[in-house]
Amino acid sequence: MTLAEAIKSAVLRIAAATGVFKLVLNSEWRRQRLVILCYHGVSTDDEHLCFPGFYMHPRLFESRLEHLRKRDIRVLPLDEALDRLEAGTLPPRSAAIGIDDGFYGMYAAGRPILRRFGFPTTVYMTTYYVHYNVPVFDPMAEYLLWKANGRTISWREIFPEPIFLDDQGRPQAAAMVRNYAILHKLSGPAKNDLLRELAGHLGVDYQDLCARRMLYLVNAPELREWAKEAEFQLHSHRHRLSRDRQTFRRQLSENEAVLQALTGRKCRHFCYPGGMYLPEFPQWLREYGIRSAVHCGGGLAAPGMDHLLLPRVMDTSNLPLEQFDSWITGASALIPRRQSVFHPDQLTQVLEDEGEVLQRCYQATAGS
Repeated sequence: MTLAEAIKSAVLRIAAATGVFKLVLNSEWRRQRLVILCYHGVSTDDEHLCFPGFYMHPRLFESRLEHLRKRDIRVLPLDEALDRLEAGTLPPRSAAIGIDDGFYGMYAAGRPILRRFGFPTTVYMTTYYVHYNVPVFDPMAEYLLWKANGRTISWREIFPEPIFLDDQGRPQAAAMVRNYAILHKLSGPAKNDLLRELAGHLGVDYQDLCARRMLYLVNAPELREWAKEAEFQLHSHRHRLSRDRQTFRRQLSENEAVLQALTGRKCRHFCYPGGMYLPEFPQWLREYGIRSAVHCGGGLAAPGMDHLLLPRVMDTSNLPLEQFDSWITGASALIPRRQSVFHPDQLTQVLEDEGEVLQRCYQATAGS
């Protein structure tokens, strides 16, 4: 923890202990605002240890929902929440819950927890892996390398030199695997074959991981079942966007076609893959007929805010309880924060034309 993080944590603990959080939570200012929470995966095994920024242990996920109940947070369906935000009729302590990607772990371990609490949820579903149901390539490559932590991998076809898989070597190796797949324009089946080969070089049982659906998305029957309890909305077909308008629209239409066929519902809401966007994206979404779009800038949705640039709070295993509490009460939105800007290399990971590094990278100031 940096000094700045330690100071912020101490300030938040003092604010909570002295009743500031409760005062903000019950204020008229907070009543006019909506916190949109973002979750990704819930672990069926050790995913939260490999990906603490995306996966949670089931007990932690349950404790977060219990904290919402303890704070008497009113969790609303997304459409109702946005209607009431526009009309100025939000109930006190309003929130909405969004789940990105549709990982199997959230379905198998997280969905029963959500059901017990009765909280409505929106699942922003990327759909390529729904019908081609194998592990998602990028996270599985990282996971395999993590499972082999402390070993050295030698595979000259991909790594010119052996790489020792420590905290420095693993990201380097993962980037090289990803770049190999991009440069060779590997198909989905070819990528899965590459993962199997990678596991073999690392001595990891890939067949066992697949049997346990590790880092899979839900398949079509599971999606239909989940859709009885949650709203499914757009997240692009392949977790990709493009600076080309027609390609951008194609990703949306393919995504929507799969979801509408499986749920019978029209999609009106969207989540930017990776939580990032370029300035032209909101207008393209508006032309497509999208009502709302969320990013990961942090902050509360406020009256008058562009609904195609709605901020969310991403809850993770790394987020301390006092910071989670500060967001749902609204106190964090009142603390001045430095604007964070994504590095262009981050955005290239969710663009179809990855080969060219972006020079225009944009993210809204949180809470603006």
